[in-house]
Amino acid sequence: MSDLDIEFGVVMPYADLTPEGITQLHLEQLLADEPDPPAWVWHGRLERGTLTLLHGDGGLGKSLIALALGRAVMRNRQLLGAPTCAGTVAIIDGENPARDIHRRLHGFNIEVEELGRLTYYRADQPLLESEHAETFLRDIAARATLLVLDSQRALWGGDENDPVAIRELYRMLARVAEATDAAILLLHHDNKSGGYSGSTDQNASVNSRLHLARKTKDADDPVRQLRHEKARSGPEMPTIELEIGFDAGYTIKLADETTSADATARPIIAKAAAFVRRKVGATTAEIAHHCSVTERTVRRWREELAAVRIHSDREGNFWPAASGRPGGHSAETDSSGHTTMPATESADLQGKSSVQQQEADGQGHVSASASETASKTREMQGGSVPKLADGHTLPLRGRSDQAAPPPGSAPGLEYGSEPSDEIDWNQLDAVRGKV
Repeated sequence: MSDLDIEFGVVMPYADLTPEGITQLHLEQLLADEPDPPAWVWHGRLERGTLTLLHGDGGLGKSLIALALGRAVMRNRQLLGAPTCAGTVAIIDGENPARDIHRRLHGFNIEVEELGRLTYYRADQPLLESEHAETFLRDIAARATLLVLDSQRALWGGDENDPVAIRELYRMLARVAEATDAAILLLHHDNKSGGYSGSTDQNASVNSRLHLARKTKDADDPVRQLRHEKARSGPEMPTIELEIGFDAGYTIKLADETTSADATARPIIAKAAAFVRRKVGATTAEIAHHCSVTERTVRRWREELAAVRIHSDREGNFWPAASGRPGGHSAETDSSGHTTMPATESADLQGKSSVQQQEADGQGHVSASASETASKTREMQGGSVPKLADGHTLPLRGRSDQAAPPPGSAPGLEYGSEPSDEIDWNQLDAVRGKV
């Protein structure tokens, strides 16, 4: 027998000849066991145990998107239409000064009670050049679902055009991710041509690569594009068009959504609005407690809250406004921020058939049995039932703090879903006896 055995077309040296860092895979065991599906931290884009690169020009919002992703993971919410898994977040920031970090934590409404799920480090030195960097990162990543490194240039002073140096750096980060099962998001800058700066080995060494760029060359165009330009664990995800608000309270929204007015609201109003979106049907007392004000103050906020699409019923419960009924119908509000029914909707109640009239009285009002059914349904889902100005109940879509995992995702992970702020128009029509 020679010094080398050859099996499956792979040359496997004996143990005493095996270089350090080479491990023989047990192929029979791998074929006998079913592989685990990807464990997504951000569905389709960031996988646990892997390294992802997010790059773009300075000032476009890479750090803000990373912080928004961290907040979504902490709160088990969606980000830009894609679910995240619930977990903890660690950020090592060598890019942004402490005053900006301070503003952003407040701008994203990070709550004190959430600090157990967020660890934030400010780095004044190139951490990744330290001989103890890998040990330090493993310790942090072992306690995090998502680890954000902001940015490559700030945390590493090596030559980004040197493929050997890049390979060494990226392999170290990939080892940390695999050993701790954390998703590592490394932020980096673009070159003058609009691609990532440095060696192409950066692209070869990551599991996933995201590119943040302007939609057009117009510097005043607020729309950014988040392009998925490499995917090792699945298909590349569609490009996301988004807008970032930089005023009082940061907002990151899909570009085709209605522009959030939170950015121009007073910070305390933005804070109240954010609370209601997390707790649909919040009472006046709950908002007052959250914002450390009196209930009387909250009642005075009705018009300001209505301006940021937060409305109240006459019982003092608040919920996000409807995004609009398909076909152009939508709920309207009076001067106090209460929801009222448009004239076209009110007129609809008058044209019922004789069969439909069994569920309504002569004035077009929903019968008690139908109204009670809608109220009980809403109460079972948590929260009271909003009332229209003429006494009709306004059923909202059921919400779940725990959404079903996306197809192809690893079992056992908790995936988040934003509470729906849409009126369930099918249910409303059913209550009115129209279907």
